[in-house]
Amino acid sequence: MSIALRYTVRSDVGLLRDGNEDSAYAGPHLLAIADGMGGHAAGEVASAVAIATLAPLDADTSGIDMLQALADAIADANAELRQITLADPATEGMGTTLTALLWSGDEAALCHIGDSRGYLLRDGVFQQITHDHTLVQSLVDEGKLTPEAAASHPQRSLVMRALQSSVPAEPDLAMLKAKVGDRYLLCSDGLSDVVSDETVHKTLAEFTDLDEAVAKLIDLAIRSGGPDNITCVLADVIDTESGLTPTQDVIVVGALTGGADQPIQPVRSDSPAARAHLLTTGQMGVAGATVADAGTGTDAGTGTDAATGTGTDADLGVQAARHAHAHHVHVRPGEQRVQAGFGGAAAGGGEGRGGPGGHVGDGHQPGAGQGRDRVGVHGRDHPGADDPEAALWCL
Repeated sequence: MSIALRYTVRSDVGLLRDGNEDSAYAGPHLLAIADGMGGHAAGEVASAVAIATLAPLDADTSGIDMLQALADAIADANAELRQITLADPATEGMGTTLTALLWSGDEAALCHIGDSRGYLLRDGVFQQITHDHTLVQSLVDEGKLTPEAAASHPQRSLVMRALQSSVPAEPDLAMLKAKVGDRYLLCSDGLSDVVSDETVHKTLAEFTDLDEAVAKLIDLAIRSGGPDNITCVLADVIDTESGLTPTQDVIVVGALTGGADQPIQPVRSDSPAARAHLLTTGQMGVAGATVADAGTGTDAGTGTDAATGTGTDADLGVQAARHAHAHHVHVRPGEQRVQAGFGGAAAGGGEGRGGPGGHVGDGHQPGAGQGRDRVGVHGRDHPGADDPEAALWCL
């Protein structure tokens, strides 16, 4: 028996949010989701950094200590966020949840911090495999609140542990044993806050097709008000010797793709996290292995399977297509259309789609040609976050 994964990913901005602060990744060896802290500066940067730092683990995992590899990647992301904050004080306080599964055969290493969730459907039994790091969950653990009351508690999104720039991260790490027929779901709280576990269970059991199941989950969240970004990573464990074909594509959605409305400016960087930061603040265009935007410019470089950038001396993604360990990287229809590779410099140029000289607003003023303020990116007045430096984050 040879175990592998079939998977899909989908993300939706929801009905009330101005942008997408979730980031997600799915590849043959790695499934991961991150939900940027919406009540603090640059949540989309933090989620993009987290996923970009974990992405290189999506390789041959045989013989490695997967828990240590995840712990090291978390420490690296922690350090990258700290460096970004030092370079740009406006991002102080940013953070993200992170839930990831790193695979080797029938073993999966689970890494989790925050209130995104992991679920397992096995032989008809549905269970949550992560523990929410929230104030409300701590009250449930102490017997001060019932699970039923917690589900509708007004402060259920207050997070007590997250991956952020100011303190070392303390993720939960555990090894899981998978079996053929298992179905794993990773999701942001944009789903779990508004769709009950019972409904999620029923949906995953009813829809055998992965894409149909994820589309239904997103639709259920939207129909329930869609107050937050909604992101789902869904995977089935299969036996390749049974004739089923595993997924080989790398799929990236959410903030890490940059967003179709974000302009492109010429910037060079050799740090994955710095690239993620520049990307999500509108200072970098990312040349994708498959999807990128063409433009014009003087001395614009070109990259393998990447479009030319816009601007002077643009350095485009020759290495961007190299990330995926020979996997095809793509963006789902309806998602942001600028695709990131993880391993090479990429830049665009001065006349971004937001207009000449355009840039993404920093939370205080709209970007030129952008036409709207990025509300909440640097906003410190999120409901429930009275003290922006407190150890609780509102997602």
